[in-house]
Amino acid sequence: EYMGTSLRMQLVVVALLALVASAVASPITMGPLVKARAPEIDLCPVCLDLMTDAMNELINIIMQVGVTGGCEGICSRLSHQAEAAACFLICEYVGVSGFADLINDLDPDPIWECQRLHLCPVSNTGQANITAVEVSPETVSQGQTVTVTTYFTVTNQTGTGEVAIAINPPEGFPLEDGVVNEGYAPGEYQVAFTLKIEASSYDPMGPGKYDGLIAICEGACGSKHPDTKTLTTHKFSFIVSGGGSTSSSSSNTYPSSGSS
Repeated sequence: EYMGTSLRMQLVVVALLALVASAVASPITMGPLVKARAPEIDLCPVCLDLMTDAMNELINIIMQVGVTGGCEGICSRLSHQAEAAACFLICEYVGVSGFADLINDLDPDPIWECQRLHLCPVSNTGQANITAVEVSPETVSQGQTVTVTTYFTVTNQTGTGEVAIAINPPEGFPLEDGVVNEGYAPGEYQVAFTLKIEASSYDPMGPGKYDGLIAICEGACGSKHPDTKTLTTHKFSFIVSGGGSTSSSSSNTYPSSGSS
């Protein structure tokens, strides 16, 4: 648990006074001091959320103000209170200089950054296999929603990683999404992604065949950082039929996800 500087100083003074008093009044000798074990707090999800949601804002803050104000000077400038609290907790844990060096990495990757801080687990021996991918419905019209569910088996504990999906429409930009996890123990799992077929200014979502790929990775899928690899992939496809509503919409047409 974080302890403020003034409180630490008070405790040190009290400990020194107690030590002097015992040396004068008691024949008891003191053995070697043993450092108490820090409480085991899972900071991995806190770190992942912070690095995912506030990375760009933190980069701009550090570029503007540097590290002279310490962790409080950096984190208090974040626009969201929850992010500021998470930032302060992690910055104090690793030290302001190390925190700033991490944020200023030339190729930031939330999973890798949190693994470098030893806050998220790493595994180089994880094993997983996608056993099936179910697309429902296999033919969908404009305005409808398609669900892509992947079923997979983990046979050896994985580290912090991602289940990712990529879909290539006949026109427009690729659609991508991913679910970050702290690692899977051996067992059976499923992750579902949903996509509403709705035209937008950047994705017409027109009729035709949509080819896709599901990947399960150690680390972030596609990352070039150490301790990153693709464990298993599986292709799928679905058809968007003509007709239906084709009016432009500002809603997010990128896949959303859920897991179990």
